[in-house]
Amino acid sequence: MRWSNGDFHLDLSVVGYEFPEETNCAEDSDWLLIQLRIECPAGPWTHIDPSLTVREVRWLTEWLREAARYGAVFSEWQRGFEPLTTTITFTEPNLAFELRSVPDAALPFQFRVYLSAESMPPFDLNTPHFEMGEPTEKWVNFMAAPSDLHQMADELSEALTRFPSRTPYVRPN
Repeated sequence: MRWSNGDFHLDLSVVGYEFPEETNCAEDSDWLLIQLRIECPAGPWTHIDPSLTVREVRWLTEWLREAARYGAVFSEWQRGFEPLTTTITFTEPNLAFELRSVPDAALPFQFRVYLSAESMPPFDLNTPHFEMGEPTEKWVNFMAAPSDLHQMADELSEALTRFPSRTPYVRPN
């Protein structure tokens, strides 16, 4: 997935399993290596970390599709009330994503990518492309239309065809 915000670009891709061979611990077999590539005036940066599991990528895909489905509701709500916000977080605190409504029906979402822990770039904290939350996290905002969210979900779904779950799903009681 690639996002651009003027002269700031962020690429996120699934590059493999953390453990290429299945492990004795079923849950460990499903950790995915996530590559982040940033290009901005502060410099380029690439980082690979086991940030998400197969199940979490599936959840992210579903979350993006659901948000895209209700894009019109998001923008209508923004025009009449306060912004709607939805956030998805994961087991590892490296990545999180947030959608916030904006009053523009053509681009009804502000898409925020949170980077923290091992996935936080080493750029100077005063870099204008990042806003700061906690001292241990940075984020960058992009604008997104429902079609952008569908495209992101499609790219993640395609990645899961190359890196399917190696853990049998057991439905909780």
